[in-house]
Amino acid sequence: MTELNEADLGAMRLPELQRRYVEIVGEPTRCPNKAWLVRKILEAATTRAASTPSKPSASSKTASVDQLQAQHLELIGRPTNSRHVGYLRWRLRQAERGLIRIGAEPRAAHGADDVLVLPLRMPAPVVERLDEVRRRLGLRSRAELFRRAPHRYLVDFDEREAAALLLRGDGSDADAPPVSKARS
Repeated sequence: MTELNEADLGAMRLPELQRRYVEIVGEPTRCPNKAWLVRKILEAATTRAASTPSKPSASSKTASVDQLQAQHLELIGRPTNSRHVGYLRWRLRQAERGLIRIGAEPRAAHGADDVLVLPLRMPAPVVERLDEVRRRLGLRSRAELFRRAPHRYLVDFDEREAAALLLRGDGSDADAPPVSKARS
């Protein structure tokens, strides 16, 4: 294919531009706007040049789910558990066109002052019983109960340094005010 530039495309007549649009974009158009056609042809050509796939995906039409998953891992850089052939083919096409992020999922870096919330799901009757116990023990909150529980567990297994982290916060300063007044 010859090199595309705006001046050459602008000099073409409308039917020629529409044919070139089909060649480059891959779908027919009846758009009569020459400026729009020139812009879209140049955008598609630029995108195509920027996203040259490592392997052509023509064989993905006959590929099995396991083969598509392997292609996903190779091309995108992350495994997938999906067994939906249509979805896997679509993801591979998106990656080849440069429309999705390639590579491992970025992990958020946590600072020393960050406080993370840990998800904990329990059935409502269990939570109600724990609240009764918490009140009977004189604890102010569920959070207090949940900090004391792993603290006690870690102390029982002689992991006192890790247990101290639960009481002091980040554990960097032994004189720091405690996150919890729990004593175990």
